[in-house]
Amino acid sequence: MLLRIRRDERGMAMVMALLVTFVVLLLGVTVIQMAIHQSEQSGLDRKRVQSVSAAEAGLNEAYSYLTKPPGGLASMSETLSGSVGSGPGGSRFDVTITYFADEEGTTVMHPPFSSSSYPRSALIRSVGTSNDRATRTMETFVVLSPVIAGFDGAVVSNSTTTFTNRFTINGYLGNDGNVYVLNGDFNVPSGLETIKGNVYVPTGSATLATQVHVYGTVWALNSVTLNHPQVIVDGDIKSTQAGIAVTQGTVSGRGYYCTTASGTNRIAGGAQQTCSLGPPPTQPFPQIKYVPSDWANSDPPYTNFQTFTSCTAARDYIQNTGTYAGTGFSGRNVGATVVYINNATCTLDMTNNARIQLNDNLAIITRGGVYFSQRSTWNGVTGTKYLHIISAYPDTGTPSCPTQNVRIGQNTGFDAYVSAIVYSPCKVTMENNNTAFQGQVIGQQVEIGNNFTMNYLPVKVPGQNVVGFDQDIAYIREVVS
Repeated sequence: MLLRIRRDERGMAMVMALLVTFVVLLLGVTVIQMAIHQSEQSGLDRKRVQSVSAAEAGLNEAYSYLTKPPGGLASMSETLSGSVGSGPGGSRFDVTITYFADEEGTTVMHPPFSSSSYPRSALIRSVGTSNDRATRTMETFVVLSPVIAGFDGAVVSNSTTTFTNRFTINGYLGNDGNVYVLNGDFNVPSGLETIKGNVYVPTGSATLATQVHVYGTVWALNSVTLNHPQVIVDGDIKSTQAGIAVTQGTVSGRGYYCTTASGTNRIAGGAQQTCSLGPPPTQPFPQIKYVPSDWANSDPPYTNFQTFTSCTAARDYIQNTGTYAGTGFSGRNVGATVVYINNATCTLDMTNNARIQLNDNLAIITRGGVYFSQRSTWNGVTGTKYLHIISAYPDTGTPSCPTQNVRIGQNTGFDAYVSAIVYSPCKVTMENNNTAFQGQVIGQQVEIGNNFTMNYLPVKVPGQNVVGFDQDIAYIREVVS
């Protein structure tokens, strides 16, 4: 009996061993599953952190982009994208920018923008992903403040330009005294000119047929022709879609052409045929209108605003003479001043031998014209003072030419402390001067007189030439994707 019982218990040890092994196996599988789960969760958490970092990188990219958009305001985008890191662990961001016409973010506006129509705030949403997983979204709202820069170019003309006199244009930082002929052709048939900069003709042709020395490059959309033994171009000559011809003269750089080339033995760097140069550098012709708030909110602000309907009264106020003797601008500390002439028919002039002392900046803005026919001298008291001579672009309609012409007559002098910008939506004439003019000249048509000397210096115009935005951040937060 006892033997039978013992025989019946045979195999229990194996059963128990199998049970124990199974339990150990279950525990092992559980441990492995937990380890795998923890590893996956850890990887997913890492991806989430990477995605948040990528989304934040997208916000930083947007901040940098808004500071100075590549290509200017007209090419501003509503989307940005990029990657962070590389390889299998790389992350990326996709940014959407919603622009608003007000600081409260209520009225949406879309590109393209300009210096007269630009956003005042933006909602930026950046979506970050890691290996296309773990999407996280960051959002920020920013109020935009325009960054104003000076216009590019010593001389900017919006129509065919012909230089026929003896004059010199000097650069500001090296040879950057550029001449832009935004529409039409550029011709130099006579005279003796020195241009320490580049010549850009984005819609027409360039012809140099007199003694002229260009220290930079001559680049035209159409043909470029040099036809005088004393033409000197230190840089390149370029034609985007036509040919180059150096009948006489010398080119120190290279020649680039699309169709034909002649006189290449006079091009020191040789000639290369290419039709992929792209258009020459250009810029929109500015429409400088009078918006008082732009001047009041500029940096530094203009604080003294004087409005006249009489050019004679405006002249007396500027000169501190006549009715305004003792209360006018010249020689007095009245703050940065805007003299606005709200009269489309009168032409501002100075009295003979007038001497205007600028203790602060002065902007002369008129609806009519300007002709300094008499001898006048403009002096900055100490440090650089900015002088704006502007015939304003009409708020509606088209300019009234030649009523809005601006002409700075001979023997008008500016000392080294005065930097000026002369603007007209019609014709600007700069006659010979007894001192170097320092600043910029911008007009629908520009004519430069004999024995004129100009030192290029960019001059900012409040409300104009917005090149980017400073941002005041209202909030940054993560939002549900």
